[in-house]
Formats: sequence, structure tokens, C-alpha cells
Amino acid sequence: MPANAIANASNSIVLKALNTSDLQQFAKNILINPANRYIGFNTHLADINTNPNNIKHPDLAEYIGVSTMCHTFDGWNFFSRGIEALVNGDISSCIHFVYYAELRSIMGIMASEGIGIFDKKHVYYDKNDKAHTFNGPTHLIASELIKYWADSGKKKDTIFKTIQLNNFNLKDWIIATGGSTTSAYSTSLVKEWFLNWSIDLRLKEDQLLRNENSYKPHFDINQVGITSLLDKIIKIWESLEPAASNRFPDLDMHLSRIALEHLFVRTTGKPVTDKGFEPYITTTFNTIGEPVKQNLFDFILRKTSPDNHIVIQEANRDLRNNRINLTDPIPMICRALLLLRFSTGFANQTLNDSGVNLNNLKFWWEDIAYKIGVIDSTPTSIDSPDLYADIQEAIIGLNASKAGISTIYETNLFCYPDLHNLKQFQRICFWGLGI
Repeated sequence: MPANAIANASNSIVLKALNTSDLQQFAKNILINPANRYIGFNTHLADINTNPNNIKHPDLAEYIGVSTMCHTFDGWNFFSRGIEALVNGDISSCIHFVYYAELRSIMGIMASEGIGIFDKKHVYYDKNDKAHTFNGPTHLIASELIKYWADSGKKKDTIFKTIQLNNFNLKDWIIATGGSTTSAYSTSLVKEWFLNWSIDLRLKEDQLLRNENSYKPHFDINQVGITSLLDKIIKIWESLEPAASNRFPDLDMHLSRIALEHLFVRTTGKPVTDKGFEPYITTTFNTIGEPVKQNLFDFILRKTSPDNHIVIQEANRDLRNNRINLTDPIPMICRALLLLRFSTGFANQTLNDSGVNLNNLKFWWEDIAYKIGVIDSTPTSIDSPDLYADIQEAIIGLNASKAGISTIYETNLFCYPDLHNLKQFQRICFWGLGI
């Protein structure tokens, strides 16, 4: 059962497998042992369905461990294909690709927990490295697993450690408020994020949209509002610029602000407009050792940048009616992006916890980046965060050329190659993984 998997899963065997992979494979520019029983044309993954007693667990643990980053990249790749389809006026294909971005994100998160999602039978490892199988269709299991995971008190620290604010993670900030990450208030925070935002826990609803757009004939094609879309793509990219200490600084600031506001409301019963909120934040800053005379303090109090992050705003916009995605799939896109941010963070944390030398994975991202046209040669002398430089140039170019553009035809005629670079959200995976 998915509930048992979430309650009892442990990633200890995955961490050991990744550590071994680092020493025996990554250091030699090999991602996974070529002799692994579960890769290639003669894969034995069918054993999981037909004869679980035949599972070779060292191979499966390696497979699940390496899949943490592979599922995450595939999620970003599907996401990029969805953006490309939308810019080309194809909403149906966009929904198809973005749904699979969501699904792969969930598969990556579960792999980080020691859970392998496969076909009709799935595997999780417990704290004793013992394997257990459970049944269910892939899409249904993914949906149920992420719901139980979001509602699990055991998973809060994983989430809080992933979100960074200055030189501290969100767990540190919660403790500095005088609260506890084990409290019911912290549990309600995680539940609110993953249930109300449904990042993306409306997977069943989005699957129905995917089915409708993937399998049914399209008797009518909705027109994409290209001017508004280009503006939103630029704003989203501008909010995802990496920093040396945090690969998602702007988004994490917004997530942290919402978290601190939520904790104040839940612990005091007062709104954040109450006069007691500023002293609450002042005490929190003093406790953690951060000066109050800085931009971050004003940001937390919404004295600067008072609106929520564009991704958070858009992710909520179809809360009452997800069928608005049939004419404007930006809400679904933004929920997928939030889910990808977490999947990427958990994969990075898993790699760090396993002791992997992240420099040993440079070959992996460079090979992919070259093959999909992000870089022009391999090996390259640049670091993955430097890939944002192309995005900055593309934003400048697109802003200069999009004035007066009102059709897809004009966009393709006047905005290429800047728009081509802005479709490449796979770049975020590389710097988000910290490699």
C-alpha cells in the first residue's frame, strides 16, 4: 500500500548505492554500471511484476539511486518541451508534456525516499534495507504516494532543509521563531503547500486533461495569447536566476516568507497585518543572527516586493476550475515548476547525503547539454550556473524584438534565436542539482 511505503520507506540503501556508484562509476565518467540487470534491451524489470524473489537488490538500489537525478532531468526536459509546444501555439501538446513533467518529478522525489515506481508493481526499501513490493497502476500510485508523502510528519525536515534563505535553511528559520519543525503547525504548513497548491496533487485532474488532449480528436484549436505568454516566460526566467549559495534564491525567499507568515498566524491566531508580526520577525532575525537592517527583513514584512512570486500566483489561479488550462495552461506549468524545484532539491540533497563528489557528475550534465544544444562543445570550461548568462542575453534580445509582436508567426520570424534559449528550462536542472 502507498501509505505503508511512505510510512516505512528509507533511503539508506539508495545512499549506499550512490556512494558506491560515485567511486566505481561516476569517477570514470560512467553513470550506471553497464552490467546492471535493469538497464538496456535485456532488462529484468519484469521480475518486479512476475517474480519479485528474483530481484537483484544491489542492481535495483543502484538503478533507483541514479534515477533520482535522471527522473528530475526528464521532468525538466518534458517541461521544456511543454513550453516549446505552447510558444508554437500547441496547447494540447503542452498539457501532455507538462503532465509528464509532474509525473517524473514525483518519481524522482520517491526515488530519493527509497521508493521505485515502475509499472504495476513497485518497490520500497525499509530502514533495514529490506525490500517490499506493492501494487497499482503507475499514475494512480504516483498520485497516492505524493499525497501520503505531503501529509507525513516524517517528511517535513526533508522539505525544510531543501529551502534556503541567506545562509540558513527553512528548518533553521522555523526554530528561530521559537517553533518546532515537529509541531502540528509545521505539519499544517507542508500540507497546505502540497494540498492547496497541489504541486501537483491534482495529478488525477491533470491526468484527465492529459487524456483529453492526448487521445481525443481536436475539433477546435484554442489560440495562444503570445504577447502575454512571452511576458510571463521572461518574468519566470528572471525569478529563477541562480546564486552561488542558493540555486533558487528568489523562489525560496517567497516560499520562506509564506512559511513564516503561516507560522505566525497558526501560533498566535492573529493575521500578519497585526502589529505583533514585525516584533515576531525581529525576534526571529535576532535569534538566528541576521541583522534586521537588510533587504530581506523588509521583504519578509512585505515592505518590498509585496506580491507573491509569479509562479506561486499562477499555480493557484486554476484552483477552482482547472479547465482554464485548456486555453491558458500557465497554472499547470507553474505547479509543475514548483514540483520540479522540490524534486531537484531532494535529488541534490540525496547526492550530498550519499557523499557523492558532485564534480564527478560534470561529465553527465555536459554530455546532455551538448546533445540537446545548450553548449557547443564538451568538455566545457563553464560551470552549470553560468548557463544563465545565455538566458540574460536572450531576455534582453527578446524584450528588444517583441514590441509590436502579436502572432506566433511574427514571434518565430523576429524572436529567434533568443526565444530558442528561453525554451531550454533543462538548464535549471543542471545548476539546481549543484553539479
